[in-house]
Amino acid sequence: MKRVDVVVPSYNEEAVLPLFLDSLLTVFDGLNYEFRLIAVNDGSRDGTLPLLLAARERDPRVAVVDLSRNFGHEAALAAGLRCADGDAVIVMDADLQDPPELIADLLAQWERGFDVVNARRSARRDDSLLKRWTARRFYKTINGLSGKVHIPENVGNFRLISARVVSRLNALPERNRVFRVLIPYLGFATTEVPYERPRRPAGATHYSYGSMVRLAVDGITSATIVPLKFAINIGFFVAGAGFLYLLYVLGVALFTSDAVQGWPSTVSVILFLGGIQLVFLGVIGEYVGRIFLEIKGRPDHIVREHYGARSEIDGNTQSPQTLGPPSGKGRAAEHGKVQRKQRDGR
Repeated sequence: MKRVDVVVPSYNEEAVLPLFLDSLLTVFDGLNYEFRLIAVNDGSRDGTLPLLLAARERDPRVAVVDLSRNFGHEAALAAGLRCADGDAVIVMDADLQDPPELIADLLAQWERGFDVVNARRSARRDDSLLKRWTARRFYKTINGLSGKVHIPENVGNFRLISARVVSRLNALPERNRVFRVLIPYLGFATTEVPYERPRRPAGATHYSYGSMVRLAVDGITSATIVPLKFAINIGFFVAGAGFLYLLYVLGVALFTSDAVQGWPSTVSVILFLGGIQLVFLGVIGEYVGRIFLEIKGRPDHIVREHYGARSEIDGNTQSPQTLGPPSGKGRAAEHGKVQRKQRDGR
């Protein structure tokens, strides 16, 4: 029987988690696969972790990865993927806006031979007009800048990826990850399953507009260096415009009797150039900051405890409750399958 891991990052999801677990485990029962839920507690401050551990006590298909603090959604997702060793991995959120009932459709497309099956939002009725507009602008902007890598529009993290995609993804050396950018970068055969994004039945979203802006900046800077080249082009344009204006001022001074009004035009030019410089210093700062974080080499997450799952990359945390494949260098899902077969034969 084929093994499917479902990776679910969770942060303060106490209100919706019981509904999500009931819905997801019911879907598991109705499909002919060996499922495992890998729930990552991303430093929640409410009752999320006790609920997950209670669910594990009731159902051994539930595995829990408890991070030492809140590292962010992308880091929690990376922690879950490093523990996944199924033939396929499904990534989704716990807010029930990624409907578990869609899992059957994702698996059907995977069985047809696709390595990546995206769940595309055909309707976003619960989102405000501003959020829909900013989402459209984000996808148009990043696709206009990213060149050969196309980021599918209205596709979040909810998707299925095959074991070999998980292997290639976990082998990427970068620590500042944006999952929805890295998957298209890898390539592989991809298809989509449309769905209407439902309303959140309980709790509140943790994504503020500031978080979405941060995600957009991270996505663009991780996908392309075009903004740096754009800064150079703007610099040449502004310098050229300033040179032409200087010729105009000299011409007026030398060949006409008109007095040149000095300070208004001077102040306007200084403010314009100063604004351009500050903007692109910020762009350069974003890239320098990413270089700084990568050079430090700190892990993108730290695991406090594994319950029923253990990473093959970050295997420095082990407990008597830890199950799963042994640790080792490199994260290869194919190796994990071989190890499971060896264990089953002993």
